Amino acid sequence: MVSLIRGQKARHTVKVITMVNDYRELALRAKSGDLFQAYQNYTAKFPALFEGVFKYLYLTYLAALRPMIENVNFDALLKTAEDNISSGYANQIITQSQALEDKLASLKNSTFIWT
Repeated sequence: MVSLIRGQKARHTVKVITMVNDYRELALRAKSGDLFQAYQNYTAKFPALFEGVFKYLYLTYLAALRPMIENVNFDALLKTAEDNISSGYANQIITQSQALEDKLASLKNSTFIWT
């Protein structure tokens, strides 16, 4: 159930960041050295994002993911990202995120309480 209380300010806004150039750099560095170190450097550029991903999504620390990271094909994932950008999929996500932010802004004087 969601309860809505009027008169409270919204606490968050949506921020869309483009990381493909940084990921491209990750893929390049991964070819010439330690894959895990390259990934660690990449995630360090976006601490607010990745700290939450590791803590709340993966429920572990980056170091625990090392065996998985060392088996990732970063070039293939980069190709997928570039294809998504070329096809307009990335722009669709940005547009939908901005629409969500606008919708949330219309509720700026409301607070939702999950019970």
